[in-house]
Amino acid sequence: MKLVITNWGFFGNSGEVDQYVWSCEFPANSHQDYLFQGAMWIGGVIDDDTLVTVGADGWLLENEMFPGNTDNDTIMERSINAASQYYWDPADSSDPLFLKYGPAISEQDFIAVYTDTIGAPFAPPDHRPLGLKITQQTYCWSYDYAQDFILMKFWIENIRGDMKTIKDVFIGLYIDGDCTPAINDYACTWWSAQDDITGFKAWKDESDTLWAPGTILYLWNEQTQSYDSTDVGGTPKYQSPSDYITVAWLADADGHHPAEPVCPEVGYSASVTGTRVVYPPPEEISYNWYISDSDDALDWGPHHTEDPSDVDGTPMGDIAKYRIMSNGYFDPDQICDSTLIYPPNVDSINDTRYLLSFGPNDLPAGDTLVMILAYVGGQRFHSTDELCDYNFNDLAINASWAYRVYDNPGTDTDGDGYAGDFTIVSGETLYISGDGVPDFEGPPPPPSPMLTVETEDQKVILKWGQHSEVYENKFIPAPYDTDYFEGYRVYRSETGRLGDFTLLAEFDRIDFDTSGTVPLFWNRGMPDSIEVEGGETTYVHLDGPMLNYYPRFYAVTAFDKGFPPGYGDVLASLETSPLSNYKKVTPSPEPGQFAGKNKVQVVPNPYRIDEDYAGMKWEDWEGAGWSEHTRRIDFINLPPDCTIRIYSLNGDLVRTLKHKASTNLASGRAASAESWNLISRDVEAIVSGLYLFSVEEPNGRTQVGKFLILK
Repeated sequence: MKLVITNWGFFGNSGEVDQYVWSCEFPANSHQDYLFQGAMWIGGVIDDDTLVTVGADGWLLENEMFPGNTDNDTIMERSINAASQYYWDPADSSDPLFLKYGPAISEQDFIAVYTDTIGAPFAPPDHRPLGLKITQQTYCWSYDYAQDFILMKFWIENIRGDMKTIKDVFIGLYIDGDCTPAINDYACTWWSAQDDITGFKAWKDESDTLWAPGTILYLWNEQTQSYDSTDVGGTPKYQSPSDYITVAWLADADGHHPAEPVCPEVGYSASVTGTRVVYPPPEEISYNWYISDSDDALDWGPHHTEDPSDVDGTPMGDIAKYRIMSNGYFDPDQICDSTLIYPPNVDSINDTRYLLSFGPNDLPAGDTLVMILAYVGGQRFHSTDELCDYNFNDLAINASWAYRVYDNPGTDTDGDGYAGDFTIVSGETLYISGDGVPDFEGPPPPPSPMLTVETEDQKVILKWGQHSEVYENKFIPAPYDTDYFEGYRVYRSETGRLGDFTLLAEFDRIDFDTSGTVPLFWNRGMPDSIEVEGGETTYVHLDGPMLNYYPRFYAVTAFDKGFPPGYGDVLASLETSPLSNYKKVTPSPEPGQFAGKNKVQVVPNPYRIDEDYAGMKWEDWEGAGWSEHTRRIDFINLPPDCTIRIYSLNGDLVRTLKHKASTNLASGRAASAESWNLISRDVEAIVSGLYLFSVEEPNGRTQVGKFLILK
């Protein structure tokens, strides 16, 4: 999962596509987006005044939470992954982020701080702040069981200068989850978002919601500091957070996007995303959804007729927002629920928003409330094109794992003797919860290799060291906890999508018992090609020959033995994700060289509109969807630093391109080539004809040439 994080009280790009076309791309690199914008809503009562602060109101386009304006008021990043440039060294106790926020938690931590006290001209003129400071941390991992969710932790502090208590605080998570292609095409994404649906899934497995007969539940009693036992056989498993998952979800109704000409061929929205509050426990959660429309007759959400104050559409203003956050209702699923009756002309499949909220809690001055939620994805949601024939298995498994990573069942984290609640049935003990102290960890694979890539003419060279081979896994018993590494795998992909990586090579330790074991897997040995410098060993793998100027993605993963080693009956062999260190690279000759010639050339020349360049993977090689902006010609055999100017035959400047080999290499592009999408400096597609170009080096040396466009 890839999710845009901000320090404005919302996540997702909210339609601003300058840097990221997607808000929540799932699976990563699939070019399918499942979010327009998600935001924090916080409501409370001060004296007799009801106030609500929102990170974003998707309908009114209002923001009321902002960071400060100093250089330090930015998003901070750190990582437990030694291959990351943001790696936090546990031995460095002087690190200012550690001193302020504690140790790094995941492979990618983001830390942000913002308040609701910044007024005009940023906040709306009628904004009345509650007086809140929010510290936000997000955590994600590339491990197989954890790569489909992101955990978010919020500390919500009362910083009011008048020292008043904020009473009856409710916290809400607003989600406008447009399911669209990840494409910069407003018409396509707008129409794609008009057939979304939402619902609420309470249980991991609808066929297993009751405790087995004879189950004895042991719940910790804080007053007596001991366990109370109860026979819970035949009752719902509300006490098990791994089973009672309480996920609000949103998906495309049938998985299909509008066809051409509205959208190009943009793939299939086959997944679902959702949100789960993992802390506090879900005793006081509300789930409400609604369809926003400028026509009051079409602006609608399920209305509870027994409550005259219940909001029946988009909540406008603080009072309506507070009511929907605090109503305690669970709306029925948007479709597939025969009890839900829609008003005339309101389409049941629509551009839908939902609000997941909980409370109330009083928040005295200087005190802090904590919320921890999981943003979760699930693949293979659409089994068929039939409405309501949905598969929640993957979403449910990932939501269950999100809780288990947050608070490991059976783990006494703070050493006070309590490791969580448990059951005993037929003599077998099963921990169903953790001790309430966040762990934010699970069994890890070996550390991700620290990969570097180099290119030569028609070759890619991969290099990595040995730091993945020595580590401790506390989830595995001795002696395997320090001898758990098994080997490496080398992958290549044309798209960078997780499911598109092809295995090129596998290397592992020769460590089987030769006296009584016939190896059926692994035991291939480590790479033969190594470099040794300063006592450090570097493995080298060469891929080639291959076509120049075609971008590719490479990754080297590390995997462990599994437990028991070689069998994995208790814990399957874990492998780092290719996305944890994958590198984009484009093989090419060194700058200024091309088959012994010195002239800059253009390929293809001529460029012909009747050629299927996308089919050749020359254009749209990532499979994001072809458009006029994905056309491509390359200027090749360029010097390391130069300026390319393109002219019409009339001498009009059509486009200027800057080429710098070091910049290209850093972003995975060819060192001796520069691509152009045939779009002019006026952001218009060029017409057929003969074009001239010049290539000028910083020393003034210039080459000229021409190319032909046939459209």
